[in-house]
Amino acid sequence: MNQQNNRIAYIDTARGIALLMVIFGHLKFPYITTWIYSCHIPLFFFLSGMVFKGEKKTFAQFVKKSAKSLLIPYFALGTVIWIFLSGIYLFDPQPPQFIAGAIDTPVNMLLNFLIQRHYWTVWFLPCLFFSQIILWILLRITSGRNGKTIFFSTVLCVFAFVYYRFGGDTLPWNLDTALVAQFFVCLGYEYAHADSCKGFREVIACSKIYAKKIFITALLAIGNIMFCILNIKLANANLDMSVHLYGIELFAILSAVFGILFVLSAAAVLQTEQILAYLGRNTMLVFAWHSRIMIPAFNYLYLWLGLFQSESMIQKCVYCIVTAAGVLAILLPLNYIISKSKIKFIVGR
Repeated sequence: MNQQNNRIAYIDTARGIALLMVIFGHLKFPYITTWIYSCHIPLFFFLSGMVFKGEKKTFAQFVKKSAKSLLIPYFALGTVIWIFLSGIYLFDPQPPQFIAGAIDTPVNMLLNFLIQRHYWTVWFLPCLFFSQIILWILLRITSGRNGKTIFFSTVLCVFAFVYYRFGGDTLPWNLDTALVAQFFVCLGYEYAHADSCKGFREVIACSKIYAKKIFITALLAIGNIMFCILNIKLANANLDMSVHLYGIELFAILSAVFGILFVLSAAAVLQTEQILAYLGRNTMLVFAWHSRIMIPAFNYLYLWLGLFQSESMIQKCVYCIVTAAGVLAILLPLNYIISKSKIKFIVGR
């Protein structure tokens, strides 16, 4: 396997791990949910930066390609979520607690979907779209010079944090969050391309376990957990980009960066695991539908069967594992069928 294929497998595996983190985070898996939220969404943005090649295209070409891969799936997959939740509104006048908070009138849900202020899991897609546009502009302005690009990216991120500190709320189409997200996209791009990162990148991307890699990976894990705990202890908050919650912003960023690099290091070791790599190559449908369609559907089934109604820790763990496996068992084959059909555009193909 050549170096390029190794790199692709390593990134696909990391994306597969990130997808599992998102699913288990929404299922509130005991013990690990707090850690998951410290870095799972920034990890997706970082990985998109690692494979970003938009600087080679004109602005019109780039926007067209990004709209095809992100905005078309947003509207197509989001419409199915709207239909599903509208059906619950119409046929279940007293929905259970696990779905009641997501239900509104079909008109209100449609308006919220079109305006898009962190609405449903698909909020990530337009946010990534605009963050990539920002990176394209920064690369053109700075002529791709690493230091300048990171500087201006940091300024935009700090501007978003100041906006939140002064009481700013979510803007339509998550433009405020895109100013934070572009920072992680930019870091991913520079990490993948900067010569100054070459030596560190070789250690992280190495699939062989040796003393230096173990030491660096352990330091990354410690850094991630340490800054996450500091943020929780001092600000009573953990990173949650979906509701622009950061606590102490510096600690949130550092925790996320350490967590991202830790997952990348683990992904390099696990890159031969074909299931994780396959997940990483097929994230769109699972990411969009697991939270607002599949998990509620399974919860309705469990309620009808009288399963997983206890609050015991063991039962919660089993619930998370069984539900995650069920979600993947349904959505991955469906994703495969769609990807081979004439409607593959709805998953960005």
